[in-house]
Amino acid sequence: MLKIGLVGTGNVGSLLAHRLTGIQWIKTRNSDSITSPELTPVDLVILAVPDQQISIASRQLVDVIPATTWIVHTSGVISWEQIDPYFLHRGVLYPLMTISKHVPLQVIDFPWLVDGNSPEFINSLVTECADWALSARVMQTSEREKLHLAAVFANNFTNHLYHLSKRWTADNRLDFELLLPLIQETVLRLATTDPSAVQTGPARRGDLGTIHRHLQLLSTRPEMRFVYEVLTASLLKEYHAIAEDH
Repeated sequence: MLKIGLVGTGNVGSLLAHRLTGIQWIKTRNSDSITSPELTPVDLVILAVPDQQISIASRQLVDVIPATTWIVHTSGVISWEQIDPYFLHRGVLYPLMTISKHVPLQVIDFPWLVDGNSPEFINSLVTECADWALSARVMQTSEREKLHLAAVFANNFTNHLYHLSKRWTADNRLDFELLLPLIQETVLRLATTDPSAVQTGPARRGDLGTIHRHLQLLSTRPEMRFVYEVLTASLLKEYHAIAEDH
């Protein structure tokens, strides 16, 4: 079993602290003790820190961690090359999941995207992921950052739309929970059907009357009206306003 040092106690760091065995120490990225020469020797250091802190954190460890220590970060868009080249085995262990340390995960089995500076190190990381019961998938930075962008559309943007929807229903004294079956059905369809095949709504139908009425309702909410206009324009362009039953 690998001995692990963990830097970072945010969302991903908290998840790793609960999921991985063999953790010897956990440090916050702002802690002076990250550079302490008294750190317990480990086989692997995981940098679960913000992207802009990866290079800095790895550089801080140069004087206190042997060069042969494995070191990885957890970013979706940053290459392993951002880890200080002092380390001989540099890599990535990125969880493709929305993570909040204050909200328990509903889905336990999800992809962990792995990369590294040598095929041998990548294979070693994949093997360790299997021991940790993590579903590893090898993916280079050029592809991982594109998938990360897809995740922003699929998760971050849609969650913001849920937020706007809930705010709108609350402001109008409506029950947001009435929308939950609709949201659940939309998500469940993704497992078996292409999203474009099940697109519905006024923009998909080319129902300009309903669209105009919605824009009137949003006349006092310019920020929501802007989002509605942008997404409606995208849908109209995609489907050429083909009339369909909703």
